[in-house]
Amino acid sequence: MAVGDAITLFSAELVGSNKLLRLLTGVNRNLKGGRLRDAWEELTEMINIEARGNAPYSEGDLLISIEDEVLVSDDVITGVVFSDVLYAPFQERGTDAYFPNVDALEDWARLHGKTAWSVALSILGRGVPARKYFELTLVENEDEIVRLVGGVVAEILEREY
Repeated sequence: MAVGDAITLFSAELVGSNKLLRLLTGVNRNLKGGRLRDAWEELTEMINIEARGNAPYSEGDLLISIEDEVLVSDDVITGVVFSDVLYAPFQERGTDAYFPNVDALEDWARLHGKTAWSVALSILGRGVPARKYFELTLVENEDEIVRLVGGVVAEILEREY
């Protein structure tokens, strides 16, 4: 088996009942509907708030830039929590060592009682450490995520929708 080949862990075939088929079609429709979207909206808002709590804080630009959005396309619901601040991915994932633009470090260095040159040399020596504030948020909230979405799916399956 090549790396990346799918492994089937579970397979089921429904035979016979048209009534069961209609019921499952209705469940499938509800799993794509407003109730599940509402759960994703609640979930992405919760992750947004938690990510703000885990984000590195200097002047607050990163913190206030964190936003959330729920996208629905082709029956797929996706919750997205993101920041459009230029340095957000570098704070999340870190960087290898490189020599940064010293001028871009001036304000940050001054606020932290350092010189831009000393900060640049530090980045040149070891890079920017990964803060993983988004990853940490997902790991810390994994049980709540499963509980929230699983609860809604269970409600739909139990026809309490």
